[in-house]
Amino acid sequence: MESMIQSKAWVYYEQGPLTQTLQQTNITLDTQLGPSEVIIEIKAIALNPVDIQIGNIPQWIANWILASGITKPKIPAADFSGIIHKIGSDVTKYKIGDEVFGLNLSIAGNGCLSQYIKLSATMSSLTHKPVNLTHVEAAAMPLAFLTAYTALNSWGGLQRNDKTNDEKILILGASGGVGHVACQIARAMNKNVVGICSTQNIEFVKEMGANEVIDYTVNDIVLTSKQYGPYDVILDCVGGVQLIPHLNSGLLKSNQSIYLTIVGDKTSRDILGGAASYLFTPAMIFRSLKSMTGFGLRYYCINLSATETNTNQMFSMLSSGTIKPIIDSVFQFSTDVKQAYERLDTGRVRGKVVIDFTK
Repeated sequence: MESMIQSKAWVYYEQGPLTQTLQQTNITLDTQLGPSEVIIEIKAIALNPVDIQIGNIPQWIANWILASGITKPKIPAADFSGIIHKIGSDVTKYKIGDEVFGLNLSIAGNGCLSQYIKLSATMSSLTHKPVNLTHVEAAAMPLAFLTAYTALNSWGGLQRNDKTNDEKILILGASGGVGHVACQIARAMNKNVVGICSTQNIEFVKEMGANEVIDYTVNDIVLTSKQYGPYDVILDCVGGVQLIPHLNSGLLKSNQSIYLTIVGDKTSRDILGGAASYLFTPAMIFRSLKSMTGFGLRYYCINLSATETNTNQMFSMLSSGTIKPIIDSVFQFSTDVKQAYERLDTGRVRGKVVIDFTK
């Protein structure tokens, strides 16, 4: 087999908006593999806001993180689905031709927007693709599912097989990439779900599993959330601090209840969220320290946990049809990647934006 593969990829050399910096090129991939490595031929990838946020990291910080600075082509995108092209000598879980999907989140620009990628076969966020899903559908799920499941299960303590339905969940941004998956997971866990979204997405959020929906365009979010509360878990997929001052006055049910944000206090879509927000938001550090020391309500800004257990749960819930991918739009790999990022950057996406490599 050839020792090098020419792989078409979308890359950027300088930091800035991906809609301006991305360019298509050919990169050379060394096919010499370590014992536990695989090469995957990509069939579809999904876009996420974190792609844009990594691209917007200031140049001097990117130079420091990457060491190679602007001389190294950086490839965005983390969610993928594809076919095993080549395997290392010790790989037994996969064989050539197997359909796989997973998450390869790289702040250093070693992403998946390329025809071929090289990964470790032991990576916990890589697994077989459910046979009931297309590559486009499978690519839409990993980051959104693993983020939502980490929040609801690992941090919120909610269990899939718990048949009690007295626990109530509030989801801010319930129609978005993570929010719509969180609605489905919470419904599968038999929880009472209240979702917050805009008027045009009310019926969609109900279809995803929300028992009640709050329209933020016409309602006072604080007052209306209190009317439907109190909650065992509040999952904020939007950001900001609108509810923070009111957590102990009708929003959180008890000292065991928890407010989780995957974004942080920030409201800009261009800045990295998640636990990285702690680096530049002292108020968030103070809230979490109070939580850990027992002097405040439970508040944490979290990242996803791509453990093998969580990945297996994703495979199981997708294979059984318990949760389903929702595709906002599909774009061609060959020509339309910048347009796909333009769509994502509108902030009005319902479900996921996907790139189809077969088109």
